[in-house]
Amino acid sequence: MGDTLGYGGLSTTRKCYHKVTGDTRAVKVTKKSELEFGERQKLLMEIEILKELDHPSICRVIDIFEDKKKFYFVQEFLSGGGLFDSYIHNVGFTENASATIVKQVLSACSFLHSKNIVHRDIKPENVIFESND
Repeated sequence: MGDTLGYGGLSTTRKCYHKVTGDTRAVKVTKKSELEFGERQKLLMEIEILKELDHPSICRVIDIFEDKKKFYFVQEFLSGGGLFDSYIHNVGFTENASATIVKQVLSACSFLHSKNIVHRDIKPENVIFESND
């Protein structure tokens, strides 16, 4: 595993590399000891649902692994940083770029709703760009 990419309430996300292909991925590492009663099954069910989703504006979950102490959720690596970080660093977006971002978020939400799934945590910190361009 490589550099730490970010921290969440229950997990740390790190860059990782596939040993055979060399593909760059992100792995979200969650300590089992930090999960409250019932959270483990809820988390596993959520990941299994995410593995089945296929939409261009939703980060793909590739696989899940576990050992005695941790869960490892392997996802595609998005190298462009986040919307929140762009805002903090005053990157600025054109009206067209802003419209494209909103359209992609709404398209992903519409897709989730068609599958009877509600996101429940849409915020700039959870909008990640595939690349810097």
